[in-house]
Amino acid sequence: MRRADSNKWVRMKADAGASYDPLLTATPEVLEAPGHELAGDRKPARDYHRHGGAPLHVRGGLAPWQIRRVTSYIEANLHAKITIDDLASLARISVSHFAHTFKRSFGQSPHKYVLRRRTERAQGLMLASEASLGQIALECGLADQSHFTRLFQRFVGESPGAWRRSRGVSRPD
Repeated sequence: MRRADSNKWVRMKADAGASYDPLLTATPEVLEAPGHELAGDRKPARDYHRHGGAPLHVRGGLAPWQIRRVTSYIEANLHAKITIDDLASLARISVSHFAHTFKRSFGQSPHKYVLRRRTERAQGLMLASEASLGQIALECGLADQSHFTRLFQRFVGESPGAWRRSRGVSRPD
C-alpha cells in the first residue's frame, strides 16, 4: 500500500468516528521522516531526530540517545576544541565506527558538522551583538578572523562583513 493511500485510510477512519488505534494516527508523521531519508533528503530526517521526534533512527546510524548526547556536547563546547575521540567516547563506540555512523545519521562528517554549527553560531552572534568579527571568531572556537572568513564564505557564500551589512547590522565606528 502506498503511503498516500494509508494516510487517506487513517483520515477516513478518524472522520468516521470509528474506534481506531492511536498508533495509526501517528503513522503519516512517523513515515514522513524516513521517507525523506529514502528520497535522498536527509535534513528532514535529521531534524526529526534532533527535535525530539519518535525514537526512530537511520539504519546503521547513531541511536537517538547517542545523537542527543553528541549534539548536546557539541552545542555546549562550540567555543572549545572538539575532538572525534571525545565524541566517540560520549557515544561509547570506537572512533572509526563513530565516524561512519555519524555520517550516516547526519549526512556529513563530524568535522563538517561542527564547522557548520560554528558558522551558524557566528551568524547568531553577528545579529545579536556588535562584537568584531575577530572576537566572534574566537567565541566560536575558530583560530582567527581569516579562518572565520574562509569558513563563512564556504558555508554561506558571502563574506561575514557583507552578510552582516546586508541584514542591517553595523558596528559603531
